[in-house]
Amino acid sequence: MSLLVSAGATRGRPARAQTPSEIATARQWFADGLAREEKGEFSAALDLFRRAMQVKKTPQIAYHVGFCESRTGALVEALVDLDGAASAARATHAEDVVTAAQSELAEVKKRIPTLEVKDEGGAKATRFIVDGSAIALSMLRTPMPLDPGEHSVSLEYPSGASTAKRVTLAEHEQRTLEISPQPEAAATPVTPPAATPAPAPAQPQSPAAPEPAGRGPTVLPWTLVGVGGALVAGGAALFAAARSKESALHEACPSRMDCDPSLSGTYDTATTLNALGLGLGAAGIAAAGVGAWILAVRPSASATTALVISPRGALVRGEF
Repeated sequence: MSLLVSAGATRGRPARAQTPSEIATARQWFADGLAREEKGEFSAALDLFRRAMQVKKTPQIAYHVGFCESRTGALVEALVDLDGAASAARATHAEDVVTAAQSELAEVKKRIPTLEVKDEGGAKATRFIVDGSAIALSMLRTPMPLDPGEHSVSLEYPSGASTAKRVTLAEHEQRTLEISPQPEAAATPVTPPAATPAPAPAQPQSPAAPEPAGRGPTVLPWTLVGVGGALVAGGAALFAAARSKESALHEACPSRMDCDPSLSGTYDTATTLNALGLGLGAAGIAAAGVGAWILAVRPSASATTALVISPRGALVRGEF
């Protein structure tokens, strides 16, 4: 609702006399504010109305200040300014302003949220702070109006400790916030740092012993090759002797049937020589192969090799 400034309203008993230039400028600000208010530009209108009220405070200007504050969410300021506008309007018998201010004031009272802060825990607070401003301690345990939005609330105690909380209020909300002093942290005994032991004197470093030069091929591989060759040669000789005995048997008894019993000894000898020749030949090949492998693949490795004679023949067993 817009109210125009009457000539009589601007000519009251000011604390100081305004110059005609100030009065003219204030009237222009007021007129511009009304135009912005009609367009819904309440922040811009509020700025113009406040500037005009610094020159001349009238019930009409105070009403429009409170009206725009209520539209921009500054409900606490609107509550104060609208109530002041209604009181000033009654004093000047401006009934239209009284009616408009009381109507808007009733709407603001419905919208404005309240917060009741209760100090719990037994300790009495020495300071009450809301949004960075100190509040009278008598406001504790009393619903106080605040603008919608987020607020910070803190209590300080004689010990110097303080407890802070944040709360967000919506329009029409009635909220209660309980705050208790934080328990004092138990004193932690300070343990002196352990003395750092002095570093031990550096021991003279003994010269490192030179590493032994890598060992070359040992005699063993060559021994294995030689023994293997000898075994192969011996096996071949025994095998040849066995073939000779078998040839003699074939000449004495070509059919191999009804042979002279005296030939049985020759047959046994040929069989034995044949088995020994094959066994020695196989052992010789194995020994020579192991020796050659050591020489070709692991020339610096130490090796232990044994020649084992078993019922199955001669075996070469090695460990590396």
